[in-house]
Amino acid sequence: MSVGVALYLSGEGRKQIEGAWKRVLAAGFPSPARVPGQRPHVSLVNGEGELPLAHHLGSELAVPLARVDPFACELQALAVLLGNRRVAYYPLVESTVLRKIHETVYNMAVAAGVQVRETYAPGAWVPHLSLAGDVAEHREEEFRAALDLEDSPTSVLFAEAGVVYWRHATALIQVATFALGNGE
Repeated sequence: MSVGVALYLSGEGRKQIEGAWKRVLAAGFPSPARVPGQRPHVSLVNGEGELPLAHHLGSELAVPLARVDPFACELQALAVLLGNRRVAYYPLVESTVLRKIHETVYNMAVAAGVQVRETYAPGAWVPHLSLAGDVAEHREEEFRAALDLEDSPTSVLFAEAGVVYWRHATALIQVATFALGNGE
């Protein structure tokens, strides 16, 4: 079972990414749009843990995340992660705010007992917005056309965070959602 913590996109950037997900799905690419409950987001941590642990982590993160004001983040050009699964994504420009939030969430998740995947450790983590998985090299041009890069955002606004729980091939369970900036 998996536990994740994410920052959620708000405003126009959210609409643009949701539109991109729908376009690439319609073109036959594996898109996050096919996962029930999925929202445009940047994963801060993903790891293994049971549902009670996800609830506990949600309680622990409520105050620290409420103290973070909503913030914008710049996107870099479309990239494709090479390997078994060619994942298409927008890398984020890592700001001081984003790095501090990630480190706080990572440390709290580890302290709570989440078995966080190595790729989410500070120094290894690559902040990004996933667009599609398994983009075959011979279909990359078709993918780019479906994505419609002209309609791609150059920056996004983060105004919410959340904790999710899921089992392989099941819908996400939103355990906690936090509005950024509603604390002291």
